[in-house]
Amino acid sequence: MTKKQLILLILILFLTIPAYCQAVEKGELGDESWTVETRADRVFYFTHGAAVWGHEFGFFKDKNDCESDTFWLTFSSSEERVKDFIGKEVVILLDVDGKDFKIKLPMLSAGTIAVTHVMMFTNWSPDKQLIDALMKGRYVTVRIVEPKELEALLDIKDDQFGLKGFAESRKKAMAVCKNSVFAQESVEKYLEQGVAYDKQGDIVKAIDSYSKAIEADPNRVEAYYARAMDYYWTQEYDKAWADVNKVDALGTKVRFPVQFILDLEQKGCLDDRPRDS
Repeated sequence: MTKKQLILLILILFLTIPAYCQAVEKGELGDESWTVETRADRVFYFTHGAAVWGHEFGFFKDKNDCESDTFWLTFSSSEERVKDFIGKEVVILLDVDGKDFKIKLPMLSAGTIAVTHVMMFTNWSPDKQLIDALMKGRYVTVRIVEPKELEALLDIKDDQFGLKGFAESRKKAMAVCKNSVFAQESVEKYLEQGVAYDKQGDIVKAIDSYSKAIEADPNRVEAYYARAMDYYWTQEYDKAWADVNKVDALGTKVRFPVQFILDLEQKGCLDDRPRDS
């Protein structure tokens, strides 16, 4: 992990710590609702613990890879010695309705608020089996099992998290990630790639880049315009015409060259759109 990444994730921790001011002990499963929110360029979806409300279990999506999920867990202790395990490998047991999953990952950081020390665990990607279990499950019980020296320092050995709302919050996090300002950065990247490929004469790759830009932002006029031009050169005239229509439908002042429209009409594409003189 680079120094920049470490600083960013520590920032995430300190954005999270205020929630611990509201931590409360409960004898039965408490708040089962899931939250979706943006923190330091990541879209988090998580829920709170039944034993300690301030415990968070969930995942986040990075702006550069909205399809992937990264594990997120915060756990607390009154023992400051838990900080001795920062950077060391920890084994966490996830019990999803009786089915166990063991994961190994380092404790990334630990912050302090009042007399509580908040540990942060992340930088681990779940496999499909775990995601499927969480999607279908009712509850997940989380327990830090190794090293034993760390487990001994925990006031509360395990916590339970409700899974009602997990699937919906994951779906929402995906949408937020793709439609956020972060996704717009990807649009610019794909547009630049498309222009570069066009200059190199690689029209097929240019079309692919413009298509990715459109997937990230379906209202990006420049991508439709450029792709229409490239479809013309690959003789995919119907696709070019569809992009011409999309540019018009978006209600912009962008107009294609008259000769371009005339050429498409000669290829069998007809429309009564306004033309520039």
